[in-house]
Amino acid sequence: MSIKKRLAKYPVPDFLWDEYHLDQEINDRGIMLDMQVVENAIAFDEKSKSELMLSMQNITNLDNPNSVVQMKQWLSDQGVEMESLGKKEVAQFVKNSDGNANGNITDALKLRLQLAKSSVKKYQAMQNAVCRDGRAHGMFQFYGANRSGRWAGRLIQLQNLPQNHMNDLAEARTIVKSGDYDTMQLLYDDIPGTLSQLIRTAFVPRSGYKFIVSDFSAIEARVLAYLAGETWHSKVFAEGKDIYCASASQMFGVPVEKHGINSHLRQKGKIAELALGYGGSVGALISMGALDMGLPEEDLQPLVNAWRNSNPMITAFWWDVDRAVKTAITQRIKTEVRGISSFTKAECSSSSFLPDAGLHM
Repeated sequence: MSIKKRLAKYPVPDFLWDEYHLDQEINDRGIMLDMQVVENAIAFDEKSKSELMLSMQNITNLDNPNSVVQMKQWLSDQGVEMESLGKKEVAQFVKNSDGNANGNITDALKLRLQLAKSSVKKYQAMQNAVCRDGRAHGMFQFYGANRSGRWAGRLIQLQNLPQNHMNDLAEARTIVKSGDYDTMQLLYDDIPGTLSQLIRTAFVPRSGYKFIVSDFSAIEARVLAYLAGETWHSKVFAEGKDIYCASASQMFGVPVEKHGINSHLRQKGKIAELALGYGGSVGALISMGALDMGLPEEDLQPLVNAWRNSNPMITAFWWDVDRAVKTAITQRIKTEVRGISSFTKAECSSSSFLPDAGLHM
């Protein structure tokens, strides 16, 4: 009762209750799982991993080629020194290797990459989560991220499913559902990778219905440009043009076309757009994979500077918001930046906003 009395000062808006009720309907309804696909995929993965391990043993003569210590020693004996056997490092070596010169080494590392795929974990989560009605329930937690208010994925984690890019996805799924491992092995070189791409197909809609996968296109960049008043940015989106080319063109002062003039600059425009919109710098570029994309480390700070110089309204917007929030906290007054209001907790207590809300549009 004491807790209820304290919380009464912070009434929950009706739109949040509506979202909560919808959330409960979704979680109660659940999602149907094709358990035949799930169980066969787990069996296929186990058999494939055994065969991959045997192939690695035949190449390396190691008892356990999955051991980092043993594998590093074997590579060293072959004249190859690797500081790490992480997925990125191994994939980069395979990509840059000369197949003829490093035949056995490359083959062994390719097998290691396949063994490292965790394609079966989602299927195992499905096996653990399925209920007696053949459906998985409770996979979203309402307001799971308490700062942003976003849903959190639970159990199978539907917010982080591998994408699929196979042209013959339906055929591959049919093979797994039928349990025909020999055909799968005959048609697909990378069974773990194929199983990973089939994860989404283990979810099945009710008869007569279908699932639609959708996403907002560059939503963060669009909203940021609108709020900051970066008009050239918004114009690119409105005209349906390639934002990465336009950004690179703005940054370097030359025309950039995806498959035409100065196309090599598009990659720099892309990584800058993805990493730098919300105040990120060199660290953000590295986290987004700039080095893996082949950008030299010494080019990163100039890239940051070029992006910020070409987006002066966005850069100014960061600092305007920063000052507004600090003013609201230190002076306990309402502040506003381009339609975004900042409230103190005291003001929230007498309004319809949540107590932890720092900003409200």
